[in-house]
Amino acid sequence: MSEAKPQVAMGGVAEDFQFSDSDLELISSDGQVFRIHKYKLQAASPVFRSVFETGNDDGKLQLTDETIETGPHIGNFLKILYGRELNAPHYYEDLTYTCEGLWRLIEKYDAAPAKEHLHMCLWRWARSCDYSAHRFFWFASQMDFPDIGVAALQSEEILSWRNQQLKGVDTLDLASWSLYDFRQLDHEYILAWCRARRNALPDSAKQLDHKKMGTEFEKIMKAFRDQK
Repeated sequence: MSEAKPQVAMGGVAEDFQFSDSDLELISSDGQVFRIHKYKLQAASPVFRSVFETGNDDGKLQLTDETIETGPHIGNFLKILYGRELNAPHYYEDLTYTCEGLWRLIEKYDAAPAKEHLHMCLWRWARSCDYSAHRFFWFASQMDFPDIGVAALQSEEILSWRNQQLKGVDTLDLASWSLYDFRQLDHEYILAWCRARRNALPDSAKQLDHKKMGTEFEKIMKAFRDQK
C-alpha cells in the first residue's frame, strides 16, 4: 500500500489522502475529494458499512451535510482512521470548531473507535490546558466522559474565556457561563460540579483547590454511575 505524506496538524485537507491504490472517492460537502480505502470506513462505522453493503456505490461517495461533512472535519476523521496524530488545538475557536465538528461527525456515523480516540485526545489536552478549560468540561458533559471533566477541573491554570469580556473570572465557575452553554450541560454534571466545589471550598477557605475539586467531582460522578 502506498502512503500519503503524513500530516499531523489539525484541519486536514484532501491532499493528504490521495492513495494510488484507493478504491473510493469520498467527496466532502465543500467539494474536496479524498481518494481512500473503503475498508477503512467499513471497519470504523456500521453506518458506512451499511451504505457499501447495498452495492449501489460506483467508487464514489458524496457527503452533503455542510456543517459537519466539510473537508477539514473529514480530513481529521480520516487521520484517526489511518492512525495519524491530531495536534492539540491552540485556541478556543479551534477547539470549539474543530473538535465539536469532528465529534458530531463521529456520532453521526456511530464510529466507536474514533470516538474513543477523540476521547483520549481531549483528556490528554485537558490535562495540560492553559486556556478554555471550561470548554473541555463542556465536552465531558456532551460526550459523557467524566474523566475529561476531572482533567479540566484539575488543570493547573484556569484562564478566562478568550474573546469574551470575562477577564479575571474563573471560567469553571458555572455562574460565569453563557446561558447557551449552560443549558447544554447534563444535570448530573451540574450537580456533581456544585457538590465538588462545595467540598473543595469550605467556608473557612479563601481559595478554591482545583485539584481537590477534580477529585471530588470524580468520586461524585462514580457514585451516580454506581446507583444506576
